[in-house]
Amino acid sequence: MRGIWRMLMAVGLLVGLVPLLPVGVAMANDAIVGGACTEADFDTALAAAQTNGGGTITFACGAVTTIVFDDVKTILAGNTVVVDGAGVMTLDGADATRLFDVQGGATLEIRNITLTNGQASSNGGAIRNNSGGTVTIANSTISSSSNTGGNAGALENSGSGAVMTITDSLFHDNYASSDGAVIDTNSGTTLTIQRSVFRDNTADDDGGAIELDGGTVTIEDSVFDDNYSDSDGGAIDVDGGVVTISGTTFVDNEASEEGGALENEDGDVTITNSTFSGNYTDGDGGAIFADDYTNGIIRLNSSTIAFNEADDEGGGIYEDGGTIYLLNTIIVENIGGDCDGSFESQGYNLDSDDSCDLDLLLNDIPAGTADLDELADNGGPTETHLLDVNSDALDAGDPNCPALDQRGLPRPSGAGCDIGAVEVQTASQQVLCANQYTGQLVSPRSGVCASSLVELEAPDSYPMTFCVNPYTGAVRYAANGNCGYGQPHVVPDDGNLFTCVNPYTGANRWVETYGACLPHELPNLVPAEAYQPI
Repeated sequence: MRGIWRMLMAVGLLVGLVPLLPVGVAMANDAIVGGACTEADFDTALAAAQTNGGGTITFACGAVTTIVFDDVKTILAGNTVVVDGAGVMTLDGADATRLFDVQGGATLEIRNITLTNGQASSNGGAIRNNSGGTVTIANSTISSSSNTGGNAGALENSGSGAVMTITDSLFHDNYASSDGAVIDTNSGTTLTIQRSVFRDNTADDDGGAIELDGGTVTIEDSVFDDNYSDSDGGAIDVDGGVVTISGTTFVDNEASEEGGALENEDGDVTITNSTFSGNYTDGDGGAIFADDYTNGIIRLNSSTIAFNEADDEGGGIYEDGGTIYLLNTIIVENIGGDCDGSFESQGYNLDSDDSCDLDLLLNDIPAGTADLDELADNGGPTETHLLDVNSDALDAGDPNCPALDQRGLPRPSGAGCDIGAVEVQTASQQVLCANQYTGQLVSPRSGVCASSLVELEAPDSYPMTFCVNPYTGAVRYAANGNCGYGQPHVVPDDGNLFTCVNPYTGANRWVETYGACLPHELPNLVPAEAYQPI
């Protein structure tokens, strides 16, 4: 009886703590798409979610993983709707309809889902946000979406106050008959892109992936790969606005006219800790083209522009107008010349053919040797070019360089900052932590290993040789491959660690292949990202 009384008292206290809602305040209505998981079931869930301010839509569809839409779904003003596919669901427009239309004052959040085959005769084949609404896309894929009479094959973000945020998502094989295969923006909008990949998107006009007509745009830690424009800006075309790009790699993008990766007309563009590699144009500016607009500005800081190609001039950068500032940047080995036009050096730059207006008094290195390795996974979220041991860029950079490089590793490392997007790390600064019980390797963000972890100093590139104590599982790096009484292990070229785990004792040992595990052991793979430095 005493227990029941205490429970009732607790409930009474909780009730007393719950504030009374004033009349008219909306409560979220979550909804589940179930039954046969048809479009009609989704419509029912969406209607339920929008009856009282919005809610989260999830799926209980069993073996059904794709729902085909026959018509567009509208997110009504005043509602916040979350669609969460749990990583298994696909919404398919069947090349017949746009998937979502977001009204002004509405919010749509797409999570853990694939949107595919959206099509519209106007802007935004998959999602249109053209009245100042808010759209968030997280951990999702948007593919094979298009328009037949407007801009933005996949997403439109327009109208004063429109906000779009994209994180950890993939956009591929989208198409626009006009500008921007994936996204089109205009003045008064906000677009934020983080840790996302844009691959194999195509536009008949400017901006193979993105067309920016204004607004405030931030792109971080992302990849633009193999996008194509049948005009200018193979990956991105900037007609206006303020654009900030950092930690991003542009590789193998192509434009049939100008700017293999990026073209800027009237925008204010800042690019930091980024890499342009293998981009191509039939015209000028294999990587970057600055059009003949007097107000256009490009600021390049601590970036690497290498191995790009232009059929005409400026294999790296072509300046036809506006202003291009260079700081702590590598521009080398570009076919058609590193630079063409007029450039403003702010110091500590390196080019390979003395074409970028570099100034020795500003610690520039004209006609220098960068000695770059091939584009590769060198840690961090994007591929980069490492500096080799004979590079003139080593320790020759701006003493006020960014605190981190493109991979997120600290600057400076050694006698000074390196020029370009990547800072070569000394072994003592590239700390890994090995769990002495499981053998798993991790990179501490604080740079300090926890008490259960053994500090391991790793070299700057693969292959690595580790020494493993077969009794304790402790791990250390062997610079010369000499492990003494320990068990040697060489990391394969792909950077993955193969291990064998004893399920009874927990002992974990390193092997060259899974086939080396004993019958009583379980094969285990520690992926490269688990131990590459952050």
